[in-house]
Amino acid sequence: MDAALPEEALRPLRPDLEKKLAWRTFVKSAETIFEMVQATIMLEDMIKIEYLMNGWWYWSSLSAAAKTSVVSSLALCIYSLDAAIAYEKISFNLDD
Repeated sequence: MDAALPEEALRPLRPDLEKKLAWRTFVKSAETIFEMVQATIMLEDMIKIEYLMNGWWYWSSLSAAAKTSVVSSLALCIYSLDAAIAYEKISFNLDD
């Protein structure tokens, strides 16, 4: 998902390459479900709201997210985030 996101989809303070590489390293080294939950929350936070579908709900808190204890729940959250991302910004041309 991260690699498919255009740079303009990322919040202004987040897209610097060093932070992106640090996030990718964190994801690759994650050994627990909780670490992957943290990585998913970080990714959510990097994406501008206009690149997320209207119905997207952020995790209410890290403590609520920490209750995700099985891989299938984490996978569903990641799949839902992926489905909510607009990888191409939709523009409406009113001249047509």
